[in-house]
Amino acid sequence: MRKSCYTKRRMPSRFFQPLVDLVFPLFCYICGAEGHTWCRPDQQKLPWPLCFACRRGYHPHDSQPGCPVSQPLIWLGPYHDLRLRTALYQWKYSGYWQISQDWAASLAKQLQTHFSEKGLLVPIPLHWRRRLARGYNQTAILTNQISRLSTWPRADLLIRTRTTAVQAKLKTDERVANVAGAFAIASKVDAIFPDKKPVWLIDDVATTGATLAAAQGVLQRVDWTVAGIIVVAATGMATSQIFSTNPNHQE
Repeated sequence: MRKSCYTKRRMPSRFFQPLVDLVFPLFCYICGAEGHTWCRPDQQKLPWPLCFACRRGYHPHDSQPGCPVSQPLIWLGPYHDLRLRTALYQWKYSGYWQISQDWAASLAKQLQTHFSEKGLLVPIPLHWRRRLARGYNQTAILTNQISRLSTWPRADLLIRTRTTAVQAKLKTDERVANVAGAFAIASKVDAIFPDKKPVWLIDDVATTGATLAAAQGVLQRVDWTVAGIIVVAATGMATSQIFSTNPNHQE
């Protein structure tokens, strides 16, 4: 893997973009080709959606055997994939925003392929202190990119009410307690979105699912329906298994 652009590249203005591309060319994390950071949807196999609750293959028109909550999770790959985890780290902590444009293309394609009813794309919010320290909310950027490609609207329905510890450093039970009461409904939401269309929550990763479950609970308490989850990486079945989950899925 070539690394000329991965750690230093920041989002430039459109005027300087061609110069930045020349000095710091993009190379794909998967195939090494120049010009993009992640193989495009037509160049790779996209995983079949998972069920958010049980992490088995999701079937839109069938009940999930043995799972009380049948809810789709759209994803790009398993969290244990080193290439994906490395790219996530660069995107989240090094300001390397370009890569999420390629991710968004794949996620938007999955969304439009499997789900016809348009909903609202809702990013998991950062607390303002962390947003100020980092300089951006990477999930909000990904949401904007998916919205632009899919034409599904973005809706900032949630706010972060307090700072929380970094989830990755905590055990499962600690993660649940860490995000309890950390979200609330944003002001004037009912006036802006009176019809309460189905919601798709967007985050960077889904491991234990504690953060997404906490956000979902806040929305459901005021009668918002969470139709599904969109993430870059998730824990669950191996990628090779996901492709064969749906018997009608064509390679």
